[in-house]
Amino acid sequence: MVTGADQGIGKGIALCLAKRGVKVVCTGRREAPSSRPSPKSRSLEARDLP
Repeated sequence: MVTGADQGIGKGIALCLAKRGVKVVCTGRREAPSSRPSPKSRSLEARDLP
């Protein structure tokens, strides 16, 4: 689990782990920007959890 993954260092760590095949659960403070996977994370097979 990576907290603060909606921006900055947390986002970088989450993307780095995902590129290495780690299944990552991300959280962030702001709902709107992080409520959907970004194009970069979609390329890593990211998906929303229900």
